[in-house]
Amino acid sequence: IDDIILGSHTGIFPPPEKIRLNQIGFYPSGPKTAIAVDAGPGSFYVVSQDKLDTLYEGTLGSAATWAPSGETVRKADFSSFTTSPSGT
Repeated sequence: IDDIILGSHTGIFPPPEKIRLNQIGFYPSGPKTAIAVDAGPGSFYVVSQDKLDTLYEGTLGSAATWAPSGETVRKADFSSFTTSPSGT
């Protein structure tokens, strides 16, 4: 996964520090989620490294409070995206 962007086709996106990812990485056929902090409802996108191609689009989950931090978060589940960086 090269990059995840939250937002809409308006081009308004939250800063990258508001998107939390597994720092180790993801297996192509395994579960894949990101957490969006203080994000409104809407879409998220997995984009190519150069940000020119949208590789996956999904909808953020319902807002919830993350108890350890007290932050309002939404889950971006992109588990059905199974293309590896090499395209296989």
